[in-house]
Amino acid sequence: ASGGRWRTAWRAERRMLLGVALAPLGWLAYVVWVGAREGEALGYLRVQGGWGNGFDGGLAFASFVGGRLASPGGALAGAGLLAGVVLVLWLYARGVR
Repeated sequence: ASGGRWRTAWRAERRMLLGVALAPLGWLAYVVWVGAREGEALGYLRVQGGWGNGFDGGLAFASFVGGRLASPGGALAGAGLLAGVVLVLWLYARGVR
């Protein structure tokens, strides 16, 4: 009886490991696809650089929300964005606990 449980657990673990191995392949396939479309191997990096991607610790988002809150027509949108962020943080805290 315990051998059957072991086999079932091993099957589930194998599926999980397969998923862990396949996930980066999806990203890699996308990078290769963009490179092929751009005609160069590292085309993805050039395209991403053109987007101006970077990590600023949330300053750009805070500026965006502040701009909405400061504008007469966008105050409701800014408040909605803030409420959405608070909701996501609350749900995250609930999920961690």
